[in-house]
Amino acid sequence: MAESEVYKLLKENERLKMLVSSLENQLAWLRKKVFGSMSEKHLPLNPSELQSSLFPDQMSADEKAKLQAEAQKEEEKLDKLISTKSEKPSRKPLNTTKLPVKEEHFYPEGINEREYTELAPEITDSLERIPAQVYIRRIVRHKYVLKSNLQIEQPERRTFEFAEMPALAIEKCIAGTSVLTDIVLDKFMYHLPFYRVIQKYKEGGVVLNDPTMNGWFAATCERLKPLYDKLKCEVLSSEYIQVDESTIPVIDNEKHRTTKSYMWRVRDALHGLVYFRLWLKKQISRPETIIKL
Repeated sequence: MAESEVYKLLKENERLKMLVSSLENQLAWLRKKVFGSMSEKHLPLNPSELQSSLFPDQMSADEKAKLQAEAQKEEEKLDKLISTKSEKPSRKPLNTTKLPVKEEHFYPEGINEREYTELAPEITDSLERIPAQVYIRRIVRHKYVLKSNLQIEQPERRTFEFAEMPALAIEKCIAGTSVLTDIVLDKFMYHLPFYRVIQKYKEGGVVLNDPTMNGWFAATCERLKPLYDKLKCEVLSSEYIQVDESTIPVIDNEKHRTTKSYMWRVRDALHGLVYFRLWLKKQISRPETIIKL
């Protein structure tokens, strides 16, 4: 009798151990589901429903309170997300205060002004753009000649008087200052190759070729050389400069292929001034030979 009773108790003990192990696994899964970090996390709106169906006696009071707080937090986050998505984003108005305004007035057809009184008009603004125009600046210098009787009476006076020629960016060059500035900006600010700049002027009615464009560009850079030298002196005289190196391919006309060269960006860290220096690979041993850009 004692042996059979002991055998039953051992069986019951083994069954209870298996039950406890199973419940512990379920509790661990639930804790990971509720409190753990998961890619898809869905908390119940009412945690009491979950506790009544899945081993309610296995959770402590602290765990129940934490579960309730997490559920409330997720519910508030969901409500905030829904309300945020439902609101239309505010559009920041454009700052057009520095733009000129060209007004166009439109009147209704068939209105007899003697029969109507005009109210405050409806005003609508739209942003418009006029394409760039290329034109000829014709400089007309007027000349005057002294009358004959005055030439005889006052021989010391100049016979001819005419207006002085205004200053030009490049002497005996049809390209004006605005055109030369536009070419430099297109190349360095907007990184356009010359063939695209030539195409832009062709669309405006001016047909240019590569030698002409290159000649204008080289002459402009030569006129800007004093400004570059001044900038170089200002940057190198600073007590703190920063230098950064980048490689750049440069066409070698002798070898008819590109060679690796170096572009140096030198910055005055105290005042923010920057200038660039380009060294060809064959000039590395002679850094004083510099091609200015």
